[in-house]
Amino acid sequence: MKKRQVDLVLILVWPIIASFLSFLFKVNFLGATIFFLILPSIYLSLRDRKCVARAAIFSLVSMPFAFALEYLAVKNGAWYFPKSIFSMRIFDTIILEVLLWHFVWIYLVIIYYEYFLDKDAHTQLGSPRLKYPLFSFMAVFILILFSAIYTLPVRIPYFYLILGIVMVAIPIIVVLFEFPKLLAKFTKVTLYFSYLYLTMDVTEIALGHWYYPGQFIGWFELFGQRLPAEELIFWIILGAAAILSWYQYFDEKE
Repeated sequence: MKKRQVDLVLILVWPIIASFLSFLFKVNFLGATIFFLILPSIYLSLRDRKCVARAAIFSLVSMPFAFALEYLAVKNGAWYFPKSIFSMRIFDTIILEVLLWHFVWIYLVIIYYEYFLDKDAHTQLGSPRLKYPLFSFMAVFILILFSAIYTLPVRIPYFYLILGIVMVAIPIIVVLFEFPKLLAKFTKVTLYFSYLYLTMDVTEIALGHWYYPGQFIGWFELFGQRLPAEELIFWIILGAAAILSWYQYFDEKE
């Protein structure tokens, strides 16, 4: 077997191993993050270090928006983390571990895509178009930071649904309309990460790492665990494709 084929087999098997280890050791949220996201990220980074800089920079650029998203999501009951290894929460809302989770969640999608599917050589680390999502992310971050500091109400009914439509579904549609050749790559990424996210979600809910207290359009029961329809559609199925859609602004080839 070729190098990438061996790596793909290992990456495909890993979510089951990560779930088993999480239940075996009854890990906390940070422990599950290490098993499901950090370890495969490290493995792929070591296998092809040329991918690391692009994945890391894009993940860092995304963090202001990830912070704002997390604040709004928790405030509006899209999800909630009842426990943290730290005694403090940022603005009494955001647990510190989840910021690491957001970074490595984005990083793993990008490095998986770069390593297994994006075989073209890159001539630079980014694209001039990166300024558009960067400015948008910073604007949202500043707005939410202002709201958090002054404790302004940010109650939005069915927040997860709105978030999914605006930040997940619409970007995917726009990018695939503009670059239809990406459909095959997006589909391959979606198949793997849907499997990874479903395994991780069921494991983390069962271990009590997060739950969903807000308003949702419906519920699904999978492997004995209940999760909102929005979680299944916009994160488990479409989450990785959404990240790649935003990543196209970072890709100088597209």
